[in-house]
Amino acid sequence: MQTKPPDLIYGVDETPPTTTLLLLGPQHIFLVTSSLVFPVVIIRAVGGTTEDATFIVTMSMLAGGIGTVLQTINRKGIGSGISALRSAALRISLHLSSRSRPGASPCSTA
Repeated sequence: MQTKPPDLIYGVDETPPTTTLLLLGPQHIFLVTSSLVFPVVIIRAVGGTTEDATFIVTMSMLAGGIGTVLQTINRKGIGSGISALRSAALRISLHLSSRSRPGASPCSTA
C-alpha cells in the first residue's frame, strides 16, 4: 500500500464519511449530465436531427463508461484506481477556467 501524500484529504484505499459521499454524489450527477447535454447542443447547432443527437449521446455514454472502467482498473500500468470523470464538457470547462487564470495550464488539471 502506498503512502498518501500530505496534501490529499483521502487516499485511494480510504472511504470518505457518508455525509461527504452524499454531498459529492449530486455533484457527480450534474457533471455527467452536462457531458450529455453538450453533444446535443453541438448537434443542434450544426443542424443535426434528433436521431443524430440520440446516437451521439449514446456513444458519449458508452465512451464515458469505457473510460471510467479503464481509469479504475489500476493494473499493469492502466488507470489510477480512482473513478475519475472524463467528458468533453468537463475538459472544455477546465480549459476555459484555466484561460481566466494567468499562467495556468489547461492540461495540468485534466
